[in-house]
Amino acid sequence: MSSEVTTVDRIRAAQTIMAQLTGDAEMFAYAVAETVDDERDVSVVNLVRALSEDLAAALLNLHGDDAVVLLQRVIAGMVTEAEL
Repeated sequence: MSSEVTTVDRIRAAQTIMAQLTGDAEMFAYAVAETVDDERDVSVVNLVRALSEDLAAALLNLHGDDAVVLLQRVIAGMVTEAEL
């Protein structure tokens, strides 16, 4: 179930990010609904892939080589919180 991320996938990912930044619940719902309604079996996977690629690029741009270590710490903290 692997497919290349398309321009449409990237647009939907950007819409979900913009919706979060602006608090636009309607835009978020629209982008997610369009993804779910997409006829491609991999559309949801591609949306998540596009979001994770964009986030990884932003973290690397912002933190450089420290991005991996910082994210590992965040994940460890989340796991610790979830175990409480």
